[in-house]
Formats: sequence, C-alpha cells, structure tokens
Amino acid sequence: MKTKNILLAIAISSVLVACGSGSSGGTTEPNTNTNTTTDTNTGTNTTTDTNTDTSTNTDTNTDTNTNTDTNTDTATNGNAIKLTADLKTGKKNAFSNYQSTGDMNQFVIDGQTIDLMPAGISSGGFALLNSANGVNGDKVQRFISGTKYSQTKFGILTKTGSADVIAFSQGTVTTDMPMTGKADYAGDYVGLDHAKAAIGTGTIALTVNFADKSFSGSASDDSNGFPGIQLSDGKIEGNKISVNQGDIEVKGQFYGEDAAELGGTYSNDGVYTAAFGTKKQ
Repeated sequence: MKTKNILLAIAISSVLVACGSGSSGGTTEPNTNTNTTTDTNTGTNTTTDTNTDTSTNTDTNTDTNTNTDTNTDTATNGNAIKLTADLKTGKKNAFSNYQSTGDMNQFVIDGQTIDLMPAGISSGGFALLNSANGVNGDKVQRFISGTKYSQTKFGILTKTGSADVIAFSQGTVTTDMPMTGKADYAGDYVGLDHAKAAIGTGTIALTVNFADKSFSGSASDDSNGFPGIQLSDGKIEGNKISVNQGDIEVKGQFYGEDAAELGGTYSNDGVYTAAFGTKKQ
C-alpha cells in the first residue's frame, strides 16, 4: 500500500531590598556605644546577608525566565516541511520545527510575513488562492484550511519564481492535555503528489489513547487518486505526536483547550507530502 504525507505541517522582575535606613541606624549606634566596632561588624554581617538575599533574587529571575520559555512553548506554533527542488526528486523530506509569529493566521516565508487567509476572504473548507501575484502582491500561492478549524491552520504554500514548497500545521497549542481515556478525531488533509506535481485533498481519521500515549488511524485516497495510508504505533509526548513507520514520518501537535483539535505534517520520503487537521468527535 502506498503512503501519503500528512503535512504540515508547514508564543521579570527583580526586587531590590533597600537597606539604607537600616545602615543609617547602624551608623548611629557606633557614635553612642563603646562597642562601636562590634556593632559595625554586625552591620557588615547585615550587608553580607543583603548580598545573599540579592543572590536569591537572581535565582528568582532565573525561574521567571524559565516560566517565560514555558509560555513560548505553549504559544501559537507548529511545524513544517520545506521541499526544495532536490527534495521533490525523491530525497528525504526535511521537517523543520519553528516558532510562529504568535498569530495563527500568519506565516513567515523567505523572511516575509504573510496573512494565510487574507481579510475579506472566508471559506469553511479549503481555500485555494493561486494567482501568480498571490495576495496583495506577495506572490505566495496558498491552499489553506478554512473556518472549520478554530484552533489550527494548515496547508501548502508555494511562491512564484521559487521551486520550494512548504507544507505546514500551526495553531494554539494545548496546555491541558488529557491523561486518561480515548478520543476519535476526524478531519482533512491537503497533499502534494511529487511525481505529478499535483495537489489533492482527502479525509483522515485518528483514534487517540491518552492513557497509553498512543494513536493510530488512516487517510483516504486523495482527490487525484493517490492511495490512502494506514498509520500505527503513533506516539504522544506531551502535546506532540509522531510516527516513524518505514518511509512514513508524521509530526504534529494537539491544539486548543482539552486537546480539541489535532494537526500535523506527513512525509513519505519524497513521494508524497501533506498537512492535516482534525477535530475531536
């Protein structure tokens, strides 16, 4: 049985303790007490304690930075596969994890930030925007998922004058992953048949076991007749998924509250590349 690509795929503060008034008090005592030296040493010890407190504050800042990184990991992001002319001739596809702009409707291609679904354009299913000038002259052709999915966008991007093709999946990453139970997901994919240089669409169904951190599923033939695939032994790590099944590679993530949606990218070693999105049933 032949396989397909499920593409993609393709968001501190320091507390300074002022000890001025305490130090002033320490200065008054030496002036009125014969044990000035002893009191002064005590004040020096107090200063040492202050330095210790400052170190503690520094640790607190480090912890805050860690929290910031965590927020970045759970922002709007995803993964993509970028195909060059060489890759499309049969070489291994290259998965590329990336941090998005923070806006699910934006993507950066060749250093240019574009709106995936431009203002004034709406589609429940896939939207095909493939004029040579792209949208507003950006020269990017889009095959993009529509309003059916609220927590993720996925699709295929090409640019006029470039041999590169990008399959991507991105969205608002799930932070409250279920730890027990099972769920069925159903949705769509858009894929590129490398031999035909043709883009087709199809449907995909996945069964997820949150307790075992595993999933399996299948995708239908695409609209151009490329054969469907069966997926098994899928793995869940945190809010991410992966499959390594011979030449088939899948990467993706859960999106939205309580893992409401699931999307990703798929590669079949230069034969087929796709991006997909699904919703919990």
